[in-house]
Amino acid sequence: MGALIRAIDFVARAMGALAKILALVSVLVCFATLYMRYALDMTYIWLNESYIWANALAIVLGSAYAYREEALVRVDVFYERMSTRGRAMVDLAGVLVFLGPFLFAIGYYSLLFAILSYRMGEASPHPSGMPALYLLKGSILLLAFLIVLQAVASLIRNAARLRDEVEDDSRNDGVAP
Repeated sequence: MGALIRAIDFVARAMGALAKILALVSVLVCFATLYMRYALDMTYIWLNESYIWANALAIVLGSAYAYREEALVRVDVFYERMSTRGRAMVDLAGVLVFLGPFLFAIGYYSLLFAILSYRMGEASPHPSGMPALYLLKGSILLLAFLIVLQAVASLIRNAARLRDEVEDDSRNDGVAP
């Protein structure tokens, strides 16, 4: 199981690195768009839309990485005071009761959303905008898939914690021998 956790974490780290690059691209393209619009009086719709796409993909790809790194917003009133086993039980319950059904719903409805968009050949509503809008809509499926992968790693990691097989560090790369 340690190899599976390491593989999933590798994917999350790689997607996180790509998300960082896309976030930078988004900021730079947004700056260029604004500069061109206000300083040069030039506007390209496809350029305007490209930074939105880059930002959306940065969020999609960075989500599993953020989950892995526990860069989440949470209220730690009780959680931080719990033992490692207590935290593992809360994390297991959270994945099974909340995250699992949420990801199922996101995956199911985004699949229908992306298929409908693909069948329509949906593109930007603007004449010179980005083509293949269904690719952007389909990236929601990628979001669900990447978070499911990280949720599986979390389930394995926390089940091992309950069996006292791992260290306290939640970002441990695998199960201790």
